[in-house]
Amino acid sequence: MTTGKYPDGPRPAVGAVVFKGNAVLLVKRGKAPAHGMWAIPGGSVQLGETLGQAAEREILFGK
Repeated sequence: MTTGKYPDGPRPAVGAVVFKGNAVLLVKRGKAPAHGMWAIPGGSVQLGETLGQAAEREILFGK
């Protein structure tokens, strides 16, 4: 039976480095532990999502 949640323990996550010419896309972190710090876009992979889909979602929406 699927509960719709990952089990306790390590969770899959992605990070993406996006270049445009000599520039690199950075986002300001909104959550602990690095709140307010600059980072590459990234986050947890949702159930049923591929790594590529997760990276695209994080780049476009940051959610």
